[in-house]
Amino acid sequence: MTAFGSSYNALWTANSDIDVSVVFFDRQETAPNKHLQQLILPLEKLSSVGITHVDSAKVPIIKFRDEMSGLDIDLNVNNVLGIQNSELLYTYTLVD
Repeated sequence: MTAFGSSYNALWTANSDIDVSVVFFDRQETAPNKHLQQLILPLEKLSSVGITHVDSAKVPIIKFRDEMSGLDIDLNVNNVLGIQNSELLYTYTLVD
């Protein structure tokens, strides 16, 4: 599991959410929605806030809120490009 996006690349604002990607070793062989479906039930047991599965997005996600921190979380599967882009933006902020 890897955090990426604004929570990783130092571009966080008060309205930002936390983007997390779970990377499975078989990422080339399995559609992300299959893994997301497997994650929904355990997350529903952990969260009473409610979970939204957005499977029509370019990168399908599960949206939910962490009860302890109150932060919104977007969870996706195998978004390696998003992780790499966040690392690139983080490097840009270090150079700047």
